[in-house]
Amino acid sequence: MSTQPVNADVVIVGAGFSGIAAGRELSNLGQKTIIVEGRDRIGGRTWTKESPIGLNLEMGGTWVHPSMAHVWSEINRYNIALHITPFAQKAWWRAGQQINSGTPDDLACLVDVGMNEFLPQAGEAFPFPHTPYPLTDLARQLDAKSAADVIETLDLTEEQRSVLDGIWALHFNSVSSRGGFLTALRWAALANNDWRYLAEITERYKLVNGTQELINAMHRDSQAQVVLNTTVEAITEDEQGVTITTSEGQSYRAKHVIVTAPVNALKNITFTGPYDPASLGIAEEGQAANGLKVWMRVKGNLEPFHCLGTSEDTFVWIQYETELDGDSVLVAFSPDATRIDGNNIDEVTQALHVFRPDLEVLEVDSHDWVADPFAQQTWVIYRPNQLSADAETLHTKNTRIWLAGADYAHGWTSFIDGAIEAGIKTARNIYRGENK
Repeated sequence: MSTQPVNADVVIVGAGFSGIAAGRELSNLGQKTIIVEGRDRIGGRTWTKESPIGLNLEMGGTWVHPSMAHVWSEINRYNIALHITPFAQKAWWRAGQQINSGTPDDLACLVDVGMNEFLPQAGEAFPFPHTPYPLTDLARQLDAKSAADVIETLDLTEEQRSVLDGIWALHFNSVSSRGGFLTALRWAALANNDWRYLAEITERYKLVNGTQELINAMHRDSQAQVVLNTTVEAITEDEQGVTITTSEGQSYRAKHVIVTAPVNALKNITFTGPYDPASLGIAEEGQAANGLKVWMRVKGNLEPFHCLGTSEDTFVWIQYETELDGDSVLVAFSPDATRIDGNNIDEVTQALHVFRPDLEVLEVDSHDWVADPFAQQTWVIYRPNQLSADAETLHTKNTRIWLAGADYAHGWTSFIDGAIEAGIKTARNIYRGENK
């Protein structure tokens, strides 16, 4: 491999939605842009995979919604077809030591009781939820608490407490004691303080042909060069620019670098210069989300349903997705990836049977993003004290090194929408700074 550096105006580390959006923006503004990606594909933590279950499945980020302005604009721009997840007809949920069942509205009414006590401060803590920084005084005061801390203080029955814990363990993709109460309020504020609307936003609309169709369309509109199978090891900044060094021995030299690595993967890169995001406490401690998404094909054409567990269950959520040749495809989420091998049919069957012992699992598929070396997490969920500490620093422009991605968005952090927002905003900030 040549040791001569490849020159560019901007080098982007990571070819997920944020990197592709930033690359499209900068290259079409006349900036020579190179995107360096460690994987053998673009997409990052979105991945439309041809699955042994029998259809293409989203192993990572999936759902979109009209309330997410950035991704919805791209969907309209490229005329991407949408699919609606079927509405459940029946629900199962944990109530202490037993599993209860009823209608989805029965479950929702139980959740309502706890959410009415849990969420009232969301609007005051985040009066402008798409521009959360600087944080309000109330937000700073509340950031020390976990969701579990607050749930324990509420006057609820055991059943009401169980379902409230389960909803936040689902949203956090982690146990409720790891996720910050302030992160929960932030998501609620983005959904107009309405938890039912938040549930719709996070699980209703999908892309018929998968997220790959959208990201490919965005990249076709870009002049940025993508270099796959290339892992960035070091980023060195000086007064004139930035040098990016890969594990393959290639180096790149640019005026700016955009790093889209997730928070937990920042430590993979050695930063030298005035700004080292990997040295921040949040990068060393890691954010909270460490769960698992599991797909399964079960025997028979079932009526749509969903199941809600708690932080203590192997599966905190199971929902029907689609019919497939007389069988049914389900998706489930675990709050802890270490609890289950999502590709082991026996383990998945055991976890499903806690709620639906009548179902036969035929095939399973999963990707462990926590074990993935380029991700080391699922979506970002800030722990207690992180939003009011290092998270704000991560969202701030620092010298010639910029962070962009779903983890660093100002609005829908954790979602495809946030990734696109952060990529476009960061690209525009760089371009404006270079053309004052």
